[in-house]
Amino acid sequence: MSGERTRVDDLTEDILAAPDELAAAIDLHRRGIAALPEGLLDRPRWVLIGMGSSGFAARDAAAVLRSIGHDAIAEVASASDRTPPGPDTLAIVISNSGRTPETVAAAARHHHRSGVIALTSEPASALTAEADAVLPLVGERAETAGIATLSSRSTVAALRLLAGEVDPSLVAHGIASAVPSLETLLDDRAAWL
Repeated sequence: MSGERTRVDDLTEDILAAPDELAAAIDLHRRGIAALPEGLLDRPRWVLIGMGSSGFAARDAAAVLRSIGHDAIAEVASASDRTPPGPDTLAIVISNSGRTPETVAAAARHHHRSGVIALTSEPASALTAEADAVLPLVGERAETAGIATLSSRSTVAALRLLAGEVDPSLVAHGIASAVPSLETLLDDRAAWL
């Protein structure tokens, strides 16, 4: 039994992969954002929709956008009070699996009425079928422990890079500097573990 792999082993592997995975995800996000349909990000109102860790990342990104005067709101996908779709709205719907029912329903509500970007690790999911564009959430590997570590960081990075399209100062010293910081933190882990 002692030779069997555990979830702790998987989580440790996920954590140690963080710097390389984040660097790969940032590169993937930048390429994906550059390939978005023209004008999609120009919509004046952004609604960021997700559940769980996706929702937490959405709240952070919406707050950052509001801090520069951009009309942005984070919405829990299961909320009963929902932002109405419309041609001036960009719905950014977030689900690592691409199959969270509430998030897929939110995307469907906005599809063909608002612009819709899906952030997901599953390019052939129900969520992507309801989107105008898709940004992948993982760079080179998926989590093995079943805990949203890599995908959560990737979501934060994707949303910060999208916000940087509204105002480049939002990413000037931000997300890319997280990679060497993570490397240092993990290299020095013996001192704080």
